[in-house]
Order: sequence, then structure tokens, then C-alpha cells
Amino acid sequence: MPWPKAGAVLRRSGSITLVVLSALVVLVARPLYAEAPSQALRIDLPASGADLVGLTLIEGQARVAATAEALSHPALAEGAPSGWATFEPISAPPSSTLATIEARATGTFELEARVSRDGATWDAWLAASGASLDLGSGARFVQVRVLLADSAEAPAVLASVAILFADDGRQAQTAAAVQDANPTVRVWATREGLVGGRTANGRRIVERDRFVALPSRRVLAKDGTKDYQVKLSYNGRTATAPVYDVGPWNTQDNYWDLPASRDVFKDLPRFVPQAWAAWKDNHNGGRDQFGRWVSFPASIDIADGTFWDDLGMKTSDWVDVTFLWVNAASPVAPATNPKVAVKPAPAGVPSPAGPATQPEPPAGQRWYFAEGSTKAPFQTWLLLQNPNREPAQATLSYMLLDGTTRTQTLTLKPTSRTSIFANQVLPDAEFSTRIESDRPILAERAMYFRKDGHATAGAMRPETKWCFADGWTKDGDDTWLLLQNPGTETARVSIGFMVEGGGLVRHTVDVPPTSRRSVYANLVVPNASFAACIESDRPIVVERARYGAGGGGSGGTVAPGPSRTWYFAEGSTQPGAQTSMAIANPSGDPVSVEIVYLVESGESRKRSVTVPGMGKVVVDPAVDVPNQRFGLALSAPRPIVAERAMTFGPGGIGMHGGTAAASTARRWYLAEGSTAPPFQEWLLVANPGSVAAAATVDFMRDDGSVVQKQYTVPALGRISVNVNAEVPNAAVSTLVTTDQPVVAERSMYWNDMAGGSNAVGVVLDR
Repeated sequence: MPWPKAGAVLRRSGSITLVVLSALVVLVARPLYAEAPSQALRIDLPASGADLVGLTLIEGQARVAATAEALSHPALAEGAPSGWATFEPISAPPSSTLATIEARATGTFELEARVSRDGATWDAWLAASGASLDLGSGARFVQVRVLLADSAEAPAVLASVAILFADDGRQAQTAAAVQDANPTVRVWATREGLVGGRTANGRRIVERDRFVALPSRRVLAKDGTKDYQVKLSYNGRTATAPVYDVGPWNTQDNYWDLPASRDVFKDLPRFVPQAWAAWKDNHNGGRDQFGRWVSFPASIDIADGTFWDDLGMKTSDWVDVTFLWVNAASPVAPATNPKVAVKPAPAGVPSPAGPATQPEPPAGQRWYFAEGSTKAPFQTWLLLQNPNREPAQATLSYMLLDGTTRTQTLTLKPTSRTSIFANQVLPDAEFSTRIESDRPILAERAMYFRKDGHATAGAMRPETKWCFADGWTKDGDDTWLLLQNPGTETARVSIGFMVEGGGLVRHTVDVPPTSRRSVYANLVVPNASFAACIESDRPIVVERARYGAGGGGSGGTVAPGPSRTWYFAEGSTQPGAQTSMAIANPSGDPVSVEIVYLVESGESRKRSVTVPGMGKVVVDPAVDVPNQRFGLALSAPRPIVAERAMTFGPGGIGMHGGTAAASTARRWYLAEGSTAPPFQEWLLVANPGSVAAAATVDFMRDDGSVVQKQYTVPALGRISVNVNAEVPNAAVSTLVTTDQPVVAERSMYWNDMAGGSNAVGVVLDR
């Protein structure tokens, strides 16, 4: 097939001319030369010689690999599977003053180049279109890279690139003097997270990773290199990290460059991130480059290892960032750091999703609950824990079934817990809830009905996939799915019910914006034991509620997808309690699951169980650990979903249960808790590790006072803390801090064990 030059293909792709004018690459708007430069030298670089990430070679041509994934910031290639071809640096002939670059490629691709004077220190990458590079100022090395992305119209194919070096007859320019200093700028930093995902340079993010994301691809370094790094300073600690990702909000905001050199937002001063200007001064109507409402001014993302371990950060905060590839004087740092809070979007103003997913605010500053009812017989409470030493402002948005919203604003005292009785705020209503705070807080919801009740922590963000393992429509029991859509567009939701011994049943439902819908599972899969995975074309929040024929019930937020590991702190086979564990396998092939019982008194015990593809099994722990109290650790070679259910009280009418924790941590928060009559509260902490864990527990009362206690959690064991004995007659929230990774849960009982609830703790930082 004939190969067109890149100018014939899709966005910003083209045959380019690049000009180096000084120590920094500068775009120059001027016409191409009418006559071809003399003494031209052409160097062809075949795709077979490039370093490929997410690409594969087929007959000498680079194509997107079948296993390639969309990079973590889909704006780079509109979310399509994509990859990089990076060529080795080329030394320019001594007499050349101009370089022109061409690509033989089709489909969606983008061409970038950069220059160096010594082959070691590089200027920023430059987008290809219409740029000019002058080699007369001392640049002697040129490097090219190409981003390929498949599209619906055609696959992307790269055969080669060519660099044409020439002498255009002009005199070599002397590079302008630059200040020999790297600028330091104070910006608002957030934690990247996204473990298991891929960065914009194709890196697979691992736990405790070390890198940063900046909002411009100009300084995106190849994985494993340190061409572009920043030095981070926070509260007396420093760390250096490479730039391996793009974000958090924008992808073309090189705010460290002079205004004339910024790709967009040239009206902003140097060192002012557009996200900050949008949040503070309503720049661009308060929106980023994609038209999304900027609810918090994140201007750098920091990977978990750098964030938690190197800098000792607990939550988003101001960080001093030194740009190690830039030569310039530092701006004056503010005398005091501005206070940052989530900035709500104006009422009725849509916020388009754009080509990139919208960043979520820092952990703990936004919470979602899909379930909520103040209709008879329900009483609904929202419990907010403020672990900070400063007050927090919280705004609660109650989303009604008709799409309208009611709001409530509260001030939360430091190191305290606050209870909101929703029946007084919103009587006789069904609703879902979003909670936003100017500081990280913890949020749970408790619902009481007849003699029983249930409680759950909220979801910190909407997701497009949710799963649960324990659904039951037999023996007069009812199971409901509650779907919350906090967005501005209708969500199309597909539910796959995996019936135990009965195959897959699909059900679809539309959820209008700022509303919720309830799915009565008994009508879809009657008289069945089942698991389910819920997928949506828009981010939503999902809860599952189950009500027994005897009047008891359980419910809460389900899991945001399957995991290879699951951990429980609660479980009992002692008289008066029955425990069952449901394990679901959403893959097509059988999977073997190892179960470790973390027994409170005695040695841990193991067993294995095989779960069929697209199926579920229910395990009875009484067979393995009779008359014991225990936690659980589950592991499998492929992702699974696990839940534990417990019944108790007279005739087993009381019930609670819920999804486990997918990982262990050293800090667990529990917002709900009460030792006032008629409640009996227990704190359960399980340790799946081989070393005993020292635990410090802070019980935070509603008056702001804190009771602190110390405990030891044995290796491969668990402890039960009688909270009534430690903090009698009080409403309490809890913080569990340990020196070894553990899992923590809370159980509460009332009405002589006829009612009870349980919730796993929440992790804000590890």
C-alpha cells in the first residue's frame, strides 16, 4: 500500500520541521522554506529498531498489541488501546542547522521529538505539528517517539520515521544565557493510587510505586529512565521522583514554562497551574481543558510509595516541587498556604466526562451512599467522623427518586463524631446521598427497621463495575440492588446474576442522573442463591440489601470489582451464631481458593475450595473451626468476590454481613459506634501476618474527647475488644493504628441479639 506522509492522517500528526532556539525547545510560527536546504542528509529509522511499549512488530511494522491497554489518562489517545515507539537518539552532522522529521504511518498517531546538546540532558518533548527546530544554537542530538492508538476507523500502523538534517545557509545562533537554577513551586498535590493500572508511558503501577504525574506530555519520561524528574519537599522530608504519568486534570498544561511556550492557557502566568486558577479564580469558567468542573486544584499526582513512605503524607496537601529540567528563578512562595476544599459545581451546570475520566477528590473528601429511606419502618442515620485536629465543613446532598436534590451543611468538631437523623431532615422519602467535605472525614450510614438494622461505610468514588457474592431469594428472603447515579447523564446498567448451579441471567436498567433505582432480585432470579456483577457505561454506586423472612436484614456497599485476596476480621461458630461464606468466580474457568482461618484461641487452619466458572459456592466454617471466633484470609490465582454472612439471636432472626477488605492496612477508621443502651459494640482486629501486631486504638466521642487503648494482635490470629467496657455509655468513632498490616471490623448488637450490624473499616492512608 502507498504510505502517505503523516500530514494526511488524523489529529496533530504530520510531517514536521523542528527548530531549537535556546536551551528550551520553542515553537516558532513561520512558513516553511520555499527552497530545499542544501547538503541534506536523510536518516531512516525502521520501526523494528524502536523500543516498543504496548506495540508489537508484524512484518516489520509496529502495531498496537492485542494485549495493549488504554493508558491511565485516556485523553492521550481518546481511551483507545495505545502504545509508544521510542527511537534511539541520533547525532546530528556537525554542519547541519535544521532537522525535518517525517513518519510513514497510518491511523491515529502522534509524532514528538526532543533535542540535546550532550546526549544526556534533554529539552522537553515537543508535539510535532508545525514546529521548527534550529540546530544552529548547539543542539547536536535528536530523538523521536510516536504514540500509536487504534481507532474505530482503522488500526494504527508505523513503518518508519525519517530525520532530514540540512544546512539552510543561516549562521549558527548563540544560545541565550540561562540562570543555572531549578525553580521550586508550591502546588496542591494528590495521591495517584491506581495500583494495577497503567501510566501514560505504559508502566504497570505496583503497590508503593514511586513516580509523579504532571499535566503535560512534554516531560513524560520513558519507564525506567530519569530524563525528567522533580524534587518534592514536604514537612522537612524530601524525595526525587521521575515523571511517568500525565494528569491529574489537564494533559496540555506545561505551567513551568513561559506563557508563550505553554501549549494552552497562554494567558496564565508562569508557574500558575490551570487547575489552581480554575478552582481559585474561575479561570476558563472554573473548568479544565476538557470542560470538566475543577472541584479541587490538584496540580501534581504522587505515587503511593513516594506519597506515604518517602514524604510521610497522609492526605492531599501543599508540596514544594522543584522542576529539575528547568532553568529559571523560583517564584515567591506564599506566606501561608491557602485552605483547599471541594468546590461544588453550580446547580444545573453539566460537567462533561471529556476524553479523560474526571479525577476524584482526595480520599475522604467525598462519600456516596446508594441506599437511604425514611419511609416506615426505616430509620436512617448518617455518621460522620472527623479525625482531624481542625473543624471540617461537610455538605450532604440527598438525591431523590425524581432527580431533585436537597442539601444540608454541617460543621464537624475536631476528633469527634457527628450523627445526623435523616428522618428529621427528609421525612417519608427514598434517596441516595453524596457527602463532600473540605477535609478528609469518614462516613457511614446505619438503617434500623423492626428489631434489626444494618450499617455500611460509603463508597469514596463511583465506579463502572461492582460485584457481590451473597444474594438469596429463597425461603421467603428478599434481595434488593440499589443503584445510585450521581452524574449528569443517564447510566445504562447491565447486571449479570451468577446463579448457583443455574448459569448466568442478565438484566438491564437505566438510572437517571442525580437519582437512584432499586432492582428487586426476586423478580429476576426467584428462589435462587446467586452472586452478581454490575457494569455501567457511567460511574455509579451500588449497594445490596437483604431482608429475611424472620424480620432481620443486612446490607451495604458492594465490592468495586473482584480481587485475588480478601480479608475478614469477624466470624463465629460459637453457640448462638451461624457464619457462612459466599465465594463467587466471575471468570469463565474454575478457580481454587485457599481459606485461612485466623482463630482467636488456638492455631490457624487452612482449607481449599474450587469455585466453578461464572458460579458461586457457600462455605460453612463450622465444619472447619467449630465453636471458635475467627477472622479469615482468602487468596486465589484469579480475581474472586467473597462475602461473609452471620445470623444470631433467638431463632437466628438477627443477621449481618458484607463484603470483605481486598487488602490489609495499618490504619483503619470506623465512623459508627455506640455503647449507650441498648447497644453492645465489639471491635474485631485480625492479623494474617506472621508477626504479632501492636495496635493503638483511639475511641473518638461526640464531645471531641479521645480514649486511647493498646492491644496486641497475635500472628495468624485475631482479637475481640469489648468497646462497652473501654468507653461506656458513649457514641464513638474509632481509629485503629498498627505496626503490622491487619484488617478491622465493628459489630454491634441490640434487642437481646435479635438485631445487629457489622461494617469493615475504611482505609484513607496505609
